[in-house]
Amino acid sequence: MATNKFKSESPYVKRDERTHHPSDLKYGQFLAQVQGSTSPAAPVAVALIGFGRAGGIHLTNLSSSPSFSLLYVVETDKSKFSQVQSMTDSECTVTADLEKVLSDERVEACVICTPTFTHCEIVLRALKAGKAVFCEKPIGETVTDTKKCYETASAAGNTLFCGFQRRWDPTFSDIQARVRKGEADP
Repeated sequence: MATNKFKSESPYVKRDERTHHPSDLKYGQFLAQVQGSTSPAAPVAVALIGFGRAGGIHLTNLSSSPSFSLLYVVETDKSKFSQVQSMTDSECTVTADLEKVLSDERVEACVICTPTFTHCEIVLRALKAGKAVFCEKPIGETVTDTKKCYETASAAGNTLFCGFQRRWDPTFSDIQARVRKGEADP
């Protein structure tokens, strides 16, 4: 019988301790909720900066997630305002005024999806305004700019996260595996 090999006790039955890296915030939140020590977290108040290709993807994700409250979309091309407003709820303000957004104390985090040459300046401004930052890759155009952004985040005690999601794309993973096996040239 195929299930005979499963007759013995599961190796996980007496295993009470799980170890997770401290950066695994979702597991920590889950554990706290299961143990009854906290209620679900309030949505994170976010500003999306830039509404191009990547900005459109992030706008859809932020708008549809109960984990986020999208307060602002910052876009310098005013011809996109009506399209953006049609994709968000009435609580979201579409504006070209980045300074207004960064000075709003309700905004906890910024998602930066502007052209690459603007990343470093906007990241630094957001960090100095006390915001956590998610920025599409690259953070800066040079290693020096990138280091400056991460050093600023560290000194301010803020989070700076670089969006590099293609790393886990199955096509990219397959190519990487084939290069490592010597089946393709790097």
